[in-house]
Amino acid sequence: MTYRLPKVSRISDHTFFDHLLCRNEAVIVDLGMNNGDFSRQVRGLHPNVTIFGCEPVPSLHKKLSAEFVSSALNLAVAGKTEDGQITLYDDYCPSMVLDGLGECSNGAVPTQVVSLDDLVDRLKIKHIDLLKVDIEGSELAMILNASAGTLGRCDQITVEFHDWLDPGHLPGIRSCILRLQTSGFEVFRCSISSYSDVLFVRKRFIRSIAAKAIMWAAIAFKTVNYTKARNFLGRTFRTRAGRATGATAHT
Repeated sequence: MTYRLPKVSRISDHTFFDHLLCRNEAVIVDLGMNNGDFSRQVRGLHPNVTIFGCEPVPSLHKKLSAEFVSSALNLAVAGKTEDGQITLYDDYCPSMVLDGLGECSNGAVPTQVVSLDDLVDRLKIKHIDLLKVDIEGSELAMILNASAGTLGRCDQITVEFHDWLDPGHLPGIRSCILRLQTSGFEVFRCSISSYSDVLFVRKRFIRSIAAKAIMWAAIAFKTVNYTKARNFLGRTFRTRAGRATGATAHT
């Protein structure tokens, strides 16, 4: 049997399986739109997708164009629906959670915060082909507090975790990974030195060990050069083999 590598795209440091967006009327939800680069480039690849997005910083939200996003809400997404505030930094993205990152450029601005459940209900979304999450530390609370029903609407979720800014997030990241694994997702860690690019894909799209290996290979060859790809795959499967046999693996 001949296998073809599935199509992988990597936009704004978010990796996802592009071939899973090819159905008619695919829906993408972009959390943490910033200046809209991710949605703009996805729209270029798939002109017929429907894109919903959220960006809590008013000055950034005003710049988002209806040409590439169907609906952009000026709010933040986190673990629960409440009023909040977001801190603005000179050298880092605005965040409601991360602090001590440097001097603030404009202090903090108030923002409406919603849970993922409430956002999906507000937008009346029944199915999400791709959920992109880049919400500067709030992803931990969002994932851990999302209902099984809401997570079950997603085919794939691409997340930037922020252990590279705050190593204290690592226990929460591991809890999020376990939560999504037990919710029916396969995990693809697409960044080598941190969890800054992690992809979760519904296991129904990966029906065999061979299919999983092919998807790992596609990611590796998309995101790193040949030598690093070979080492990346070798390390991945050695780690998984060690876990299967009860051995201790160091990554």
